[in-house]
Amino acid sequence: MNRATLREELQTVLKEPVGGDYWSPAQMNRYLNLGLAFMGKKILLVHPTAFIFEDSFGLTQNVDLYPVPEGCITVLRLSANGNRLRRQHEAVVARENGPIGVGTGVKYPHQYGPIGRYLRVGGRPNETIADAMRIMYVPTLAMATDTDTPGIEENLQMGIVYKAAMYALSGTAEKDQMALMMTLLADVIEDIDTYYRPIADSTASIRPDYDIIDGDDPRGYLT
Repeated sequence: MNRATLREELQTVLKEPVGGDYWSPAQMNRYLNLGLAFMGKKILLVHPTAFIFEDSFGLTQNVDLYPVPEGCITVLRLSANGNRLRRQHEAVVARENGPIGVGTGVKYPHQYGPIGRYLRVGGRPNETIADAMRIMYVPTLAMATDTDTPGIEENLQMGIVYKAAMYALSGTAEKDQMALMMTLLADVIEDIDTYYRPIADSTASIRPDYDIIDGDDPRGYLT
């Protein structure tokens, strides 16, 4: 289902007539994205790499601090010029980079450290290179337009609707309807294992910057 179809389902469970004005389309879209974020979180508890995005960004001369992509939950891999960077504590990277102007810098970094919503790379790049870095990460799922789809198993998508309905009903006195949505949502959540556990169990999960050969520290999730 796309966002438009999910919104129609939400109108149905809320008993909102077509053209009704109790909840605006913008409000329902917001509730649907909150419902999608909730379902995505529940799925990630079963399969931590069920959703993976990859993006690129450029290096800027003498700049070693770069923001993670919007909506990034966990950085899985960071690479430059085809080579994976080693994850380190950010303070170690900053100390080894030293003050700007000290040392000659490098063309491509070889390590990085997460700090808040940023990544500090080391060594500090000595030139500007467009799209030099590739980042693989777990995203927050969202739908920006009516043609966007949620990106989760179709048989679980009504969970988005039920959770969205709960957000909508929280400002009303409809306690019986709220209880029904909670029950229906619990049934959908129970089915997550059916669709995502076999995938998680039968594939090697991608752990963040962990390599058995070189012994990288697998810790360092962004939260």
